[in-house]
Amino acid sequence: MKTLYMAVIETKPVSDGMKPVLLDQKQTLNLVSRASDIMLNIFTPDGLPASVDRRFNHIFARDTAIAVSFVDDTPKTLTQSKLWDRSKAAVLSFWGFQRPNGSFPHEVKKHSPSDRLVKQKHFYQEGEYSINEDSIDATPLMLIATALYVPRHSFDFETILPKAQRALLWMMDNMDENNGWLSYRYNKLTQQGWMDSKYSVTYEDETLPEDPISLVEVQAFAWKTFQNWSDILRDVNPDLSRELKERAVNLKKRFNDEFLIADDRGIYFAQALDGKGNQIRSRTINPGLCLWASYKGEAIIDDAYIPPIVERLTSSGFFDEEAGIRTFERGQNVHDPEGSPDGGYHKGENVFWPFATAMVAKGMLDLGYVHEGKKVLRANMKPVLYFGSFIETFNRNGTYKLYANGERGGSTKNQTWTIAEFLWTVNHPAMRNTF
Repeated sequence: MKTLYMAVIETKPVSDGMKPVLLDQKQTLNLVSRASDIMLNIFTPDGLPASVDRRFNHIFARDTAIAVSFVDDTPKTLTQSKLWDRSKAAVLSFWGFQRPNGSFPHEVKKHSPSDRLVKQKHFYQEGEYSINEDSIDATPLMLIATALYVPRHSFDFETILPKAQRALLWMMDNMDENNGWLSYRYNKLTQQGWMDSKYSVTYEDETLPEDPISLVEVQAFAWKTFQNWSDILRDVNPDLSRELKERAVNLKKRFNDEFLIADDRGIYFAQALDGKGNQIRSRTINPGLCLWASYKGEAIIDDAYIPPIVERLTSSGFFDEEAGIRTFERGQNVHDPEGSPDGGYHKGENVFWPFATAMVAKGMLDLGYVHEGKKVLRANMKPVLYFGSFIETFNRNGTYKLYANGERGGSTKNQTWTIAEFLWTVNHPAMRNTF
């Protein structure tokens, strides 16, 4: 087995008014072992559940795709090879839930008539399952993940090919209907990107924008999907391959024209465009996810804009060296910086999500920003080690605090995409001798 690079890390900040608590190598390895055990045992015949927590112990397309992408990029020890095989099975299994129109659902769970969200008709029943379709990024993310586990000359490719082409056609149809952007309209789940709490995407006065909503990171996911599958289909479906490449080129040009913003801190990218093409100018972590969605050393963000984006994400407005990257930059009109039941468990200048921070760090590393990527990963490890669990989200304003949301509960403590990014981080060669 390959050696883990992690040894010692400060896990409680001095600003808490306490002496630093050091985690030695044995404790660290125990946490790594627990992460591996949870991941290896959580898979079901339906796929990869989002969490050990019973509230989310079922499958989400977005969570699955992001988690297995980290698994694929982790060095293949014996344990990781088993985890890779199970991740591949989860990807193949989820294709069984593809919708007739070619898209992927947001959430799938075993049907229960007593389920609160089923009663509220957030889901519809399909056989033994309850299904919610309110996701705009599920389809490109699943196509990105599938390309990792079902490459062109693999045994399973011929089975997946017609399904993948339907998914690509759905994406193109959606974009043709929505001014060239991959977009969503409000439904039972108002917001349909990874920040899916109701008021996570608003105008500056915190009113909901006119839909359809075109999220910045979703355009990057679409761009990567088109580039990747254009290459995959070059000798299988040349016409579709050419169209995907043309769409990717045009999407990148329009993206850098229409999402780019400037303020007193420099240039950045808007959170989204509304239904009339107006910028929703919130400064979020999401342009960093555009770095994650790079392909062959290129991102949807023009090369000239990447350095200032990296610099901004690693500056104090976004970055906390004890916690990672905030979901929203400091200094904006965020009604509750700690997060609120309606919109804030994603939205707030003191809100952090480890999986999203790790995605940004991976994007930086993949594009050659090694110093910055390592800096972000070191920070991102600290709250996981502090809490001693693979938390979904937390707040930090001098001290760490798990997000809590009254009777509906709060942050889950063993979220699979956090586990997957943790295992990727501790095994990454860039992290050698940095703890």
